Amino acid sequence: MLVRVEAAPINPSDLDALLAGCDIAKGKSSGSEDKTVFQAPISPLKMEKLSSRINRSMPVGNEGAGVVIAAGKSDGVQAMIGKTVGMIGGSMYSEYRTLGTQQCLLMNDGVSSRDAAETLLGREHTPCERYPKTRAGETIK
Repeated sequence: MLVRVEAAPINPSDLDALLAGCDIAKGKSSGSEDKTVFQAPISPLKMEKLSSRINRSMPVGNEGAGVVIAAGKSDGVQAMIGKTVGMIGGSMYSEYRTLGTQQCLLMNDGVSSRDAAETLLGREHTPCERYPKTRAGETIK
């Protein structure tokens, strides 16, 4: 399935990839809007351990949500076109993701991509308090 990514929370494990152990307190931000750059120092010991990452793309975003815009030929998958799904599989800080159905969770009609993304991260990691604790087999509406 091809999904247009509309929301992706910041998972605590994403912060490791994004910040690489930098000293945030000494960081500086420059630019504005979609051209903002954050720079912060990294200790020489950490830089040595991170040497294999230098000048390499680091896909981040463990989970997200969006709308299915294309799918395979089966009736079941075709029925998901236009529906909101929660997704796992990495690289969710992108515009589109190609995923298998086993990586997607179909949401009830009316559930926003933002809410779908929060449900996958887990209540203990998100400020969202809208969802009650559920038991196996229950549905969040």
